[in-house]
Amino acid sequence: TGSGVIEHAARYNDGITRGLGAGPGLAVATRGEAVITDLGVRGLLLCLLTRDEARYGSADDLLLPKIFPFDKWGGSQEDYSTYLGRLESGKPVANAPLERLPMLARLRDPRDPATAERVDPSNLAATFGAGVRLVRVTAQITDDPLAPPTIENKLPWIRTLHGSIGNNLGRKGEIMDALHQMGDGSFRQGKW
Repeated sequence: TGSGVIEHAARYNDGITRGLGAGPGLAVATRGEAVITDLGVRGLLLCLLTRDEARYGSADDLLLPKIFPFDKWGGSQEDYSTYLGRLESGKPVANAPLERLPMLARLRDPRDPATAERVDPSNLAATFGAGVRLVRVTAQITDDPLAPPTIENKLPWIRTLHGSIGNNLGRKGEIMDALHQMGDGSFRQGKW
């Protein structure tokens, strides 16, 4: 099993940039690290912080309404702060729909970003071997603090990653290629 705390915050653009014509859009911010599950000799399974562009329904920034629906918790994208307040006070727990998860990835060798590959959440056995499956992903609203960052201890190459893995390796490829989708913001976001 793997677990992690990720901070999700939202605000409306009601400051100086709105006066410059930016409009009242919703600004969403995430702070945290990818959740890593060590499967021993089979490699590392990572739940990244960015969507999987190759999988329809995959979400990242607005994942909360997919797990905790507006119709159950009140509010809407237009009234997101009310919605977040209700989640904060209610502290709900729910199973996340697997098709809505951000990108899942495997690292065969944690020291080598070139060994990263996309993982289908409905078929982990195709990537990790017979008997490996994702039974459920549980999300919970909590007051638990973010742990100090540790992902660099397991994936030391993240210290020098800027942009996508594919670009850092000098690889040419399709934008939908997994190595071109996985970048520095996939593994960690925000400041501590």
